[in-house]
Amino acid sequence: MRKIPRQRGIQILLVMILALLATGCMARGSTVNTGWTVLTAENDRVYAVLASGEAVALDATQDGELLWRYPLESASSGVGCGLPKASSDDAEQEPPLGAVYGQPVTAGDVVLIGSFENKLYALDQESGGVAWSYPVGGAIVGGVTVYEGVAYFGTTDYQVYALDLESLQPVWEEPFATEERIWGRPAVDQERVYIGSMDHSAYAVDRETGAEVWHSSVGAAIPGDVTVANGLVLAGGVDSRLHVLDAETGEILWQTERLDGWIWGQPLVVEDKVYFTSLRGSLYGYSLSSRQPLWSPISLVGNLRAGPILYDGRVAVATDQGRLYLVDLAEGKAELVYGSGADQQRGAILSAPVVDGDLIYMGSASGNVVALDPAERNPELWVYPTSEDN
Repeated sequence: MRKIPRQRGIQILLVMILALLATGCMARGSTVNTGWTVLTAENDRVYAVLASGEAVALDATQDGELLWRYPLESASSGVGCGLPKASSDDAEQEPPLGAVYGQPVTAGDVVLIGSFENKLYALDQESGGVAWSYPVGGAIVGGVTVYEGVAYFGTTDYQVYALDLESLQPVWEEPFATEERIWGRPAVDQERVYIGSMDHSAYAVDRETGAEVWHSSVGAAIPGDVTVANGLVLAGGVDSRLHVLDAETGEILWQTERLDGWIWGQPLVVEDKVYFTSLRGSLYGYSLSSRQPLWSPISLVGNLRAGPILYDGRVAVATDQGRLYLVDLAEGKAELVYGSGADQQRGAILSAPVVDGDLIYMGSASGNVVALDPAERNPELWVYPTSEDN
């Protein structure tokens, strides 16, 4: 197989980014806006939305056996315009989910899915049917954060929403407004909601009232999820820097030097250290106290849209070349776990893998869900869909 040059890989990802920006009105059906394959896993179940906009629930103990699929036909509509009309019979109509870029989230007995079609969907965990849907004024790109029964999410209409999941009523009188589109998922603590915007600013919002506590310009658009930990807010920028702010005041405490590419994936904080990726395929580690690198940047094969996750005392990262690496945190050495063999070509990994127990699950841009046991010589346990599922 001919290897795609890294520069070309970057160009492909930038085309995807420009596609996200194309939120103008189009005739329905004129353009198919495909999403990524995004997933979550818990209690030996995997809930995934495939690149087609089709949602599935899989039994991880039965080689990824399909438990349900929604809808029966894949989504094929283009990007919607304006505010969709609410409907009381959404479950009977089985509306397509549209493109999905943010990780699904389980909450109670539903799976929450933010759609590019200007809706938050709740699918019943047991049946896969639509329990309810909530229309908003823009596309949901970054996914949803659930905290104490409230779903928080941002949209491309510059807004941050807080929805009570029991009453299905807004918590705030009005959504909180930034000055540009929001691509990332909020971080939430007991008092505040933190979010980055493409208007070059990070924001802290009072969790109960939706009032602004502070906002701070970092000098560059913030495309991804922010992280709140250790009294800090960490946000990656398109200026190729990681920005570290005081969570209480919004003061910029420090930032990295300009690195080799956009910082789009969510930073991962482990104790006093932060690990994050660049779009050009590098993994970085910094001490939060000394503000110095832990080791030299680790260059991996492929570009890194998503951030790292913690797995068994190491970090796991996946690239758009379909490769999964495990990195020793003490030495900064990467081990290739999956993706080099001819029988392991499942497509680009654009969303973060997830961990459930000893296993890692990945979703590929070609619409596959892959279950891996890194302890095995051949780590691939199963892949969905199989030839029988197609």
